[in-house]
Amino acid sequence: MDLDIGMELGRMGITLAIMIFASVSDAKKMEVSDIPWIIGIGAGVILLIVEVLTSGAYIEMVWIPFMLGLAYLMGFFGLFGGADVKSVFAIALLNPKMSSLSLVDGLFPVALSVLINCTIILLVLYPFMRKMEEIPFLPIMTAALVVSYLVTDPLSYLFTYLLH
Repeated sequence: MDLDIGMELGRMGITLAIMIFASVSDAKKMEVSDIPWIIGIGAGVILLIVEVLTSGAYIEMVWIPFMLGLAYLMGFFGLFGGADVKSVFAIALLNPKMSSLSLVDGLFPVALSVLINCTIILLVLYPFMRKMEEIPFLPIMTAALVVSYLVTDPLSYLFTYLLH
């Protein structure tokens, strides 16, 4: 197996594991401990350091501070809860590039793709929701993560179409 694919599958596995754990906790108690975020953010930082030291920096790393800042602002303005912000931090650090396993070459990193796909899922579910505050968001984010890994996001399809 190619080292890059192995590293990507490892990143995906860690991300999915912490997101599934957090989703179950969010669905049960509407709160999540900091343990999955410490693991995810810590692993993401360590993997980024190893990757930079072994392979060098790459252009997609410019998305990391953008995604961290966007998640922070969404939390600051009350659009996200604390666990949601931390989950975007972990996803951004663990997945700095678009998944190479997706069916179309994405233009956006996984973390931004997840936010785009979350928005679409919430728009589809909106007519069926009674109270938005009662809906645990992390399970929706986890579903959007899986979609982002496999098929990227609709904006990437649109931009890919417009650029070709």
